[in-house]
Order: sequence, then C-alpha cells, then structure tokens
Amino acid sequence: MSDETGNQSFLDPHAELVNSRYLQCLTTINESLSRSLQGLQCEATFDGWSCWPATSAGETAFAPCPHFITGFDPNRLAHKECTENGTWFRHPESGQIWSNYTTCVNLDDLNLRQQVNNIYQAGYFISLLALLLSLFILSYFKF
Repeated sequence: MSDETGNQSFLDPHAELVNSRYLQCLTTINESLSRSLQGLQCEATFDGWSCWPATSAGETAFAPCPHFITGFDPNRLAHKECTENGTWFRHPESGQIWSNYTTCVNLDDLNLRQQVNNIYQAGYFISLLALLLSLFILSYFKF
C-alpha cells in the first residue's frame, strides 16, 4: 500500500501481505469458476484475511488461520457458515457477513501470555514504588 508519493504506508504493516493474499484469492476464484457447484451456494469470497471457496448451502467452509495475526495458531482452522438459503452467515449483532476466527486463538497460549504480562506489570509497579521511595528519602535528607 503506497501513498501518492510512492512511500510505503506505515499504518498497516500487513497491508502488502493482505493485498498479496487478496490477489491470490482472486486467481483461485477465477480458476474455480469453471468447476462451480451445482444447486444453491454461497459465492467464493475474500474477507480481508482469508479466501473462502464457493460452498454449498447448509455447509461449512474451513480455511487455515492467518499466520500474520498475533495470537493466532496457523495450525488451526477458521470457519464460515453458508446458510440454507445460499448466503453467508451474518453476525447477529453487527449484521455483517462473518467469518469465525475465534477457533484460531490458542487459549492455553493466551492465558500464559496474560500471566507473563501480569508479572511484568507487577514488576513495573514495584520498580515505580522503589523509585518513589528513593526520591522521597533523597529529598528528606537533602533538605
């Protein structure tokens, strides 16, 4: 992703990777048009992270979890539901077409990372207290 001067955009470090995946998805979709499914189906699509194949109504499509999203396990599978009427499932709260990436998170790894972050925060707090105490002692004896 570049601006009008040709400089790389620093807003999204994954923009180039996502764009590459999008172009690869379009190629895959174009190649699969000749082998389209019979009957009611959800169209092949790209949701911004993954390419989803055309899927028969009432079926579930699976795709590997994106490797470039922190906390996602690329060995797991995300899924997308094709409803009985041949449309992709829409999230009940947002009304947007929804791909389920919740299965991509390794909860054991997430809990471990949260525990490590809590240890860091406790260490920072103790360090701040020690610094404030030392400043108090220094100012007490200086005056």
